[in-house]
Amino acid sequence: MGLTRKMLSLTTMGAVDFRSDKERIARKTAKGARASKKTAKEAKRQSALLEEQNALLAAQAQAQPQVPAAPSPGSDIAGRLQQLDGLRTAGAITESEYQARRTAILNEI
Repeated sequence: MGLTRKMLSLTTMGAVDFRSDKERIARKTAKGARASKKTAKEAKRQSALLEEQNALLAAQAQAQPQVPAAPSPGSDIAGRLQQLDGLRTAGAITESEYQARRTAILNEI
């Protein structure tokens, strides 16, 4: 019976599919298996690339010298007060802003 279906399919030039349900299921299963193998292979390749990138980033991070953070120029109280006084004399802040910020700096002591 399989030969008859195949001959009918050939005579209609593939316009009519005379495959049995078993043949259709087997064909779809084979396509699915090939597709899953392909996606698994792609996933494996991508994870290998990610591991390589992570190794390169780790090596690059170790190669860069660790520079300690320098204290900011206005970190000490006296320096901050001088900077604030400079802002007031330059006219960047008003007298009331100067007094409010000076009080805030002195309250940190």
